[in-house]
Amino acid sequence: MILVRGLHSTNVEPLTTFNPNSVQLTWAKNNTYQFSFTAYATPRNLIAFEMLEAESSVFFDKEEYIIKQLSVEAQGGYISKQVTATHVYNEVNRIRQRKIINGTKTYTINDVLGYYFQSNDLGFTWKVHGNFDKQQITDLGNGNAKDGLSKIIDTWPNTVIFPKQREINVYEINSFQRNLGHRIDYLHDTNDVQLNSDSTTIVNQVRVTGKQKDNSDKDKLIYYFDPFVVTNKDSVEKWGLHPGDDISDERFTDKKAMRKYALSQMTSEPSLSITINSRKNSKPTPGEIMRLEVRPMNLVTKVEVVGYTWYPFDPSQLNSITLNNNARTILDYQKRNANSLHKIINAQKTKYKKIDSAFDLANQAYDSRIYGEVVGESEY
Repeated sequence: MILVRGLHSTNVEPLTTFNPNSVQLTWAKNNTYQFSFTAYATPRNLIAFEMLEAESSVFFDKEEYIIKQLSVEAQGGYISKQVTATHVYNEVNRIRQRKIINGTKTYTINDVLGYYFQSNDLGFTWKVHGNFDKQQITDLGNGNAKDGLSKIIDTWPNTVIFPKQREINVYEINSFQRNLGHRIDYLHDTNDVQLNSDSTTIVNQVRVTGKQKDNSDKDKLIYYFDPFVVTNKDSVEKWGLHPGDDISDERFTDKKAMRKYALSQMTSEPSLSITINSRKNSKPTPGEIMRLEVRPMNLVTKVEVVGYTWYPFDPSQLNSITLNNNARTILDYQKRNANSLHKIINAQKTKYKKIDSAFDLANQAYDSRIYGEVVGESEY
């Protein structure tokens, strides 16, 4: 059921006239979370239909979405509204933290969340799941709470932010992922598997600069350690040298910590995105770990659901599910490619050996016509 509540209203009305195949729920990890549909005006549904306006709330599957885009059309004697609503957690951009904590300080994720969300008047709460190390952040504040969440993702790259109503859940990736024992078999669960590899973002060498000492001046900059170059040797050996932009970070006074951080910021492997169109119309589970098997490609690997588009009212439309490009999946894919190439090369070698053998036998037979030599025994 779809419910509607108008802006500044407490009344909630059911929406009964909408195009079933237009209803879709779209989610992508740390990115998109929205609900869209097309509704029609009828005498039995006028109240809910008229409540569909900018900033009104739409409720579906126990979650609230705020209408951000609305298109009204009169055609063929009918009035329709095309609605796009984003999950209510995006309203955190209305929470403003104008103060700044100057300088480089050490924070926990709870510290950052508390600084932006403490005493907010929009009803947002937060929870942290999993273990996170303390990290340094420079000049925290002077932005909205959405900026604060982005700062968390940038500072702790293994973070997943997944809301439930107005509760902001911040997960360490291992706490977010769940293996429910499901699998995806090509030609059984899906007829369409697309694998897209992209090497344009590879970076395996950068020059890094840490914090300056207080006695530095304009003419001579003094650092806790001299700027140096960090190289991912394994990546260079596989893909060649791909230098990236310099990294300068005032948080670091220790050379080893700077090196470790720089390596974590590199893109050492080509990205791999996997998209399937699932035959099942059930709602996908964000973060679910599943076994993917594409037998014609000899590909077997584990994947994570990192995005989807679900059509809850139209089983004829297949779910589009995006699967992860983590290191394990990429290595499995590369191993599959290497094995496949090796088999093809060996098959070609065997084929050419047989051709060469037949060619030699033919030459011998031809020569026997001249010299009268016997080549092989006849079956007749």
